[in-house]
Amino acid sequence: MSFPWIASVRRTRRLTVHLAPARRSAVWNPILGPLLDEFNALSAKYTLGVQLASSDQPPRESGGADVAMESASGTVSLTFPGAEMRESFSGDRMHGLTLQLSRDGAMFKAFVYLPATPKINTPRGLRAVGPKVLTLIALHELLHACGLEDHASSGVFQTAPSVDPGTTAAGDQARIQPSAYHYMPPYVIDSGSATELRRLWAP
Repeated sequence: MSFPWIASVRRTRRLTVHLAPARRSAVWNPILGPLLDEFNALSAKYTLGVQLASSDQPPRESGGADVAMESASGTVSLTFPGAEMRESFSGDRMHGLTLQLSRDGAMFKAFVYLPATPKINTPRGLRAVGPKVLTLIALHELLHACGLEDHASSGVFQTAPSVDPGTTAAGDQARIQPSAYHYMPPYVIDSGSATELRRLWAP
C-alpha cells in the first residue's frame, strides 16, 4: 500500500522538511546537514520524481513544511488538526516511525520520529550505532514520508537494517539483505520501491 500526496504538492515534485526539532538532538544533528542532499542524490539516481528541500517553518494546517522530523523516546504524541495520536516508542531501536496524515485518500502532512539513541549489540556490549546506519534509518523514514508504506526485502526500505558492528561506531555497516557481503553506503533502493515512488510522483 502507498499514499499519493495531495495534487498541489505532487505537482511541485518537491517536499519541504522541517529539521529544526531533530537538530536539537546531539545524536542526529551531525547527520542532518547532508541528509537531504543524500536523499536527493538517491532520487536522481533512481529517477524517483521527488526532491526534498529544507524549511524553517513547522507544518501548519494552512501551510508550513510538508514534513517534520524529530527524535523521540518513550512516547510519541501528535496533536494536529484532524489527527491526534499518542503511543509508546522505543528510543533504542534502529527503526523510526512516520505518521502519514491523509484526507480523501491523499497525504497532506507527514511527521517523522527518529529513535533518540538507537543502539547495537557488539562483542563489547550495547552501544550507540554509527552515522552510516543513522543515515540509513533517516532515509528509510523519508521514503515513508514520500508515500511508501509496505516495506521491501532489501535496500534502504527493508524492514529493519541488519548491521555488522565495526570496531568503532564509525565502522558500523548495514547489510543489503539477503547478501552477507554487500553493505550500505552506497545506499540503494530496491526496484519495487523505486517503481512505486515513480508512480506516486508521476507528473
